[in-house]
Amino acid sequence: MGKIIIPLVIILVALGAFLLLGEGKDTPKSGTSSENSTTTNTEETNMPFAGDLYLLSANDSVVNWTGRKTLIPNYEDTGTLNFVEGQFYMDEGVFTGGRAVFNMDSIKAVKTTIGKESDLDKHLRSEDFFAVANYPTAELNIKNVVAGETENQFNLSGELTIKGISQGVSFPATITQNGDTLTIEGETKLDRTLWDIRFGSDKFFDNLADNVIDDFFSVEFKVVANKQ
Repeated sequence: MGKIIIPLVIILVALGAFLLLGEGKDTPKSGTSSENSTTTNTEETNMPFAGDLYLLSANDSVVNWTGRKTLIPNYEDTGTLNFVEGQFYMDEGVFTGGRAVFNMDSIKAVKTTIGKESDLDKHLRSEDFFAVANYPTAELNIKNVVAGETENQFNLSGELTIKGISQGVSFPATITQNGDTLTIEGETKLDRTLWDIRFGSDKFFDNLADNVIDDFFSVEFKVVANKQ
C-alpha cells in the first residue's frame, strides 16, 4: 500500500504545479497570434516624465491615414482620425516623452478610389477592422526619445495599443517648440495584422483576387500641445 501512495502523491503534486503555471499564462484571443502581441507595462507607462507638462490641443491635432489595395494600381483610400487627449513633457527644451489617446469612432474616409466614403467609414468601425464598439480608443505611449542627426529631428519609440493589443513601435518625428506651444510631426507605416486586423489580408485568406488589402497602412500625424 505504501508503494502505491508515494507515486500517487507525486502525480498530484505535479498536476497542481501544472495547473498553477497554466493559470499564469495569457490566453490568446480566438483568431489572434500570441507571438505578435505584447502586454503594456502599466507601471512603466504611467511613470511621470521629467520636465514641464504640455497638453494636446484636440482641435489643432490630427492623424491622416492611407490604405491601399496591392493588386490594383493607384488604388488608395485616405482619411483622418482625431485625438481625445495627450500629455507631453519638455525638460529645458528637450522632449522627454508622453502619451496620446485616439478617438477610434472618429475615423473617417476623406477620399476613396471607388467613391463610397460613408460605406468605408462604417466598415472601418466594424469588427472587420477596428471594432470601435468594443475598443473606442487607441493609445500611444512614447517611452524613449533619441536625437537625430539634424536639429529638431528625433526617433521616438514606445507602445501603440489598438483593440486591446499592445505592440512596440518606432518612428521618426520633427519636434519644435515655439514659446509655450509644442509641435510634433511625423509619419510611419504600420502592419495592421499585428493588431489582429486581418480583413482582406493575403496572409490569412486565399482567393481574394484583386480585393487584397495591403497589410501596411501609412500614417501622418501632427500634434499641437500647449504648456500648462
